Amino acid sequence: MHAGRKKSKLFLRNAWVKLAFASLVVLLSVLIVVVNAGVYVIYDSKIVAKPQAPPLILVDPEAQGVNVTLGANDTWANITVKATTEYQEITRNGGFDTSPNGWLYGYTVYSGNATVAAAWNQTYYFAPGASGVVLLYMKLYNPSSIIGYVNGSIYLVQNVTIPNTPLSSVTLNITYYSAYTTSFSTLRSYYLFAELLYTNGTIAWSSLQSVTTGSWNNASFVIPTANVKPGETYTLLVGARVSGRTLNILTIVGNLTIYQLFDSVRLYVEPLYPSFSGSILDVNVTNGNYGGSLGVANLTLLGGTNVNVSVFLANLSGGVTTPIVVSSGLLTSSATSEVQLTVPPLGYTSGYIHLSASIYSSSVVNIPLRIRYGVGGVTVTYQVNITIIDPPSKNVTVSSTNNVPHQYAHTHLGRDKSMKGFKHLDKLLPNILENSIPLQRWRG
Repeated sequence: MHAGRKKSKLFLRNAWVKLAFASLVVLLSVLIVVVNAGVYVIYDSKIVAKPQAPPLILVDPEAQGVNVTLGANDTWANITVKATTEYQEITRNGGFDTSPNGWLYGYTVYSGNATVAAAWNQTYYFAPGASGVVLLYMKLYNPSSIIGYVNGSIYLVQNVTIPNTPLSSVTLNITYYSAYTTSFSTLRSYYLFAELLYTNGTIAWSSLQSVTTGSWNNASFVIPTANVKPGETYTLLVGARVSGRTLNILTIVGNLTIYQLFDSVRLYVEPLYPSFSGSILDVNVTNGNYGGSLGVANLTLLGGTNVNVSVFLANLSGGVTTPIVVSSGLLTSSATSEVQLTVPPLGYTSGYIHLSASIYSSSVVNIPLRIRYGVGGVTVTYQVNITIIDPPSKNVTVSSTNNVPHQYAHTHLGRDKSMKGFKHLDKLLPNILENSIPLQRWRG
């Protein structure tokens, strides 16, 4: 009888244990569901977990005047930016050194039809030793219903932001090679053109120059400072504009093909006060699609009302967020809107952080920036600490150049003898394009 009671008590005890364990499992399941409804993650080098590559990483753009230190897994960064009154380039990847990153292409056909292509290559057979060259190809032709006349343009595209300070000068420098073939009896015009467009598409400034064909050449455009507004973002277009026609009424069908090469496109500004404008950090998505944004909680300003800062996030197709803004030393906008970040095509990064800042001499600005991206209710935050200085600290090394507008960093004027066989380029073009990185098209 005592044995029966012991078995009964043991059974009841085991039943209570099983019930308690089941309840705990249910409770934990509920908690997990609730937590996962809005997960908030901060990547930190102190967290020890199973190694797993993050879906978005930070990349040093190796920009002039910028020193970047990346943390563990490339998920946080410390950045020092030099503000200067020296000539400074505000174009991104203006030398096309290792890729077409930062540049898109577009084209316009005013009369006739066109076949176009745009590619980046480091070893064109007709330009050996080039650090990187962009080829814009356009074949214009007209159907028989149009009397022998064609007209069109093809161009490179990039958004540029003017430093938020008055400027002494603005200069656009270009190293180019132009060539063409045509079945028309007359090449009416072949121009190198440049434009700055407002965000609504209207023209802020425009100019053109007749090209010199058959050799590498330098071109310089002086942009009146009155045509650009401090702190404004413009769309820069640089390319070729051509037209051709026949004078023989019996041959109204024809074609005009241009091969426009660029070895560098650099926009320089000379600010009156210490300034910086350019990309300070690239971001790369390794898998998935995410909405990215920036935020900042507080600032440390040593310079008072003399500090003006704008920071925004841009993607590879030219989309940009609204900016974080410091105006006259006051934080007037602490967060940006969102922009889509996707896995980039070959030669490009998914996006970049752009900084435009103007400070007075000996000012220091510390910006504890946060990059946020998320999908499906999960938000991830990266820490990016930005320090803007003038002059640089003795303990800080910041890359810098003293490029003046009329110095060309990648001039290949001695390569003319290697530029052969342009009349055969139509046959060679498929092979050239197959071994090149295609440029992404601008949809503006």
